[in-house]
Amino acid sequence: MTNKKLERLLVIEDTPSHLKDAKRFFEAVQGLRTEYVTTANEAIGERGLGGKLYQREPSDDNPEWYAKIKKFIRQQGFSDDYKKRTEAQARRIVTYGDQLEAQGIPRTIGGGITPLVDGVITDLFFPILGRGIQGLDDAPNGLLVVATCKGVEIPCVICTAGYHHGRKYEWANLMNRAMGNPDMVDCYTPGNNDAEGQHKNWKAAYETLKEIVEG
Repeated sequence: MTNKKLERLLVIEDTPSHLKDAKRFFEAVQGLRTEYVTTANEAIGERGLGGKLYQREPSDDNPEWYAKIKKFIRQQGFSDDYKKRTEAQARRIVTYGDQLEAQGIPRTIGGGITPLVDGVITDLFFPILGRGIQGLDDAPNGLLVVATCKGVEIPCVICTAGYHHGRKYEWANLMNRAMGNPDMVDCYTPGNNDAEGQHKNWKAAYETLKEIVEG
C-alpha cells in the first residue's frame, strides 16, 4: 500500500457523448476533483511547460559545473573562443561535461517537476490542437499523453470505445504495453472486434487508475 490518493484527475476526451458520460460518472465520485480537456495541447502544454499535467520550476546555470568546464578548457590549452576550437576539442569538452553530470554535478540547478494531477484517463484518438489539421488532429495522440505521463511519473490509463484486438487499436495497445503501461480499458462487441461501443467503461478506467495510484 502507498500513502498516495487519487484525488486530482485529468480526463482527456473529445467526443461529446463520451465526455457527457465521463462527467456524469466522475462528478458522482466523492473526494475526486476532475478536470476535462479535449486536445493534447491542453493536456501536455507547449514546449514542455506541462499544461494541465505538471508545473516545471525555473532552472539556473550551475556555477560549479561551469567553473569546472572553464578549468578543464584552461588545463587542456583550448581557446576560449568556440570559433577557434576544433571539432575534436569540442567533443572532449562535451564528454567532460557529461562526466561531470554523471558525477552529480548538473549543468543546471532547479527545474524540478511538480505534478498537478494524481492520474490521467485519456482517449486514444483525439486532436492535438483542435484546429482541423489533418494528420495531427486525427492521430492516436493518447500515446503522446501516455509517454509524457511516463516521463514525469504520473499514472495514466487509456480508455477507448473500441476493442484492444481490433484493427484500429491493437497496434496502439501493444505500443502502450511496451512502455510498461496497463492495457487500455476498452469495449468488446461479441463477434465484431472492430465495433465501437456506444459508451466507454469509465468505471473500469477509474478503478484501474485508482489501483495503480493507491496500490
